[in-house]
Amino acid sequence: MYLPAYLMAVYGVAYAGLFGAFIWRHQTAKRHVADLEKLNGTLDAVARCWRAQARKLSTQRDSALDAVEELKHLNSRQRVELDSLRTSAHRRDPKTGRILPRGA
Repeated sequence: MYLPAYLMAVYGVAYAGLFGAFIWRHQTAKRHVADLEKLNGTLDAVARCWRAQARKLSTQRDSALDAVEELKHLNSRQRVELDSLRTSAHRRDPKTGRILPRGA
């Protein structure tokens, strides 16, 4: 009778140990899941921030490209005006239409 009681005690301790390990493992898994959900939320926030920054930079790039095109247009128009001012400031030969040198 002594041996079965001893075996029952050993089995009871082993069972309690396994049950405790199962509970500890379950709690650890729940903590890991909570940590992963928190990390997922953080990563989502970072991704939203990066997407907003990308939209902002895209808008700025488009504005800069529009400004460059406008400056090119203005530059070419002013170059034409400058050339016309330069040529009109010189005296021209009435026969050929060529610009005469200064003092001629």
